[in-house]
Amino acid sequence: MKKGRIILALVALFAVAGGALAFKAKRFTTDQVFYPTTIIYVTIGNVTYYTTGNLCTTGDLWISDVGTPATVWHLLTNPTTTRTLKQWPSGPLTTTLLFYPCVQIATKVTSDM
Repeated sequence: MKKGRIILALVALFAVAGGALAFKAKRFTTDQVFYPTTIIYVTIGNVTYYTTGNLCTTGDLWISDVGTPATVWHLLTNPTTTRTLKQWPSGPLTTTLLFYPCVQIATKVTSDM
């Protein structure tokens, strides 16, 4: 009878642990949702630079395989453009950085990360 209780307790424990892990399973990607913007600020060292144009900035949502269907901006993984950044608010310093373009995609998004 004691063995039966131990086995039953272990089965219950594994069922609870399995259920908890199912909800902790990765249901999102590390890809953030982006939003279109016309200006981006970048701080390098103690100097803040800016650039303007048709750009994208990070959002508070993540692309997922479960979640709410939406059409969002997604950052491409390979930088294809370089942008010259000017010192903010004004000044002679400029620097050049690689920029990643973003495209619009239809996917599912979540705020869980």
